[in-house]
Amino acid sequence: MEPILANLIEGLFDSLNSTRAQSVEPIEVIAAMAFSFILNMFIGLLYKKTYKGTRYSQDFVHTLVIIGTVTTILIMVVNGNSSVAFGMFAAFSMIRFRRNLGQSRDLGFVFFAMATGMCVGARQYEIVFVTTIVVGLAILFISKQDAFAPVRASHQLRI
Repeated sequence: MEPILANLIEGLFDSLNSTRAQSVEPIEVIAAMAFSFILNMFIGLLYKKTYKGTRYSQDFVHTLVIIGTVTTILIMVVNGNSSVAFGMFAAFSMIRFRRNLGQSRDLGFVFFAMATGMCVGARQYEIVFVTTIVVGLAILFISKQDAFAPVRASHQLRI
């Protein structure tokens, strides 16, 4: 039984060590970062245009753009290397979001920016372009239609 377990563990470590990231040219990294930056600027603009609360934060929009762009770099580095991916997962599991989110839609925009960065990092350029536009238009549509808005009084007094 012990030789079987030892062979299994050795095979696992060999597969982790033998998996190497695909070679990435510096120009491709720069182009991917630029593409991700543009898509995440669109997401930031969409967030600003559709925001209806009282606590709008320019810093939060900057964070959306940064998160998406940095995620692109991380996915390009991790691509195909399981041991690096596990190490980054361990490092990022210690980080938490340090801002209280005013609205639950803020978290949706964080996921939107991260998903865009992940797809660009995974070199799925056509898919991420189309889905970012389609999801963005859907968000804009439901915002402009004021979909799912509750019935409220016409005035609100804040003291």
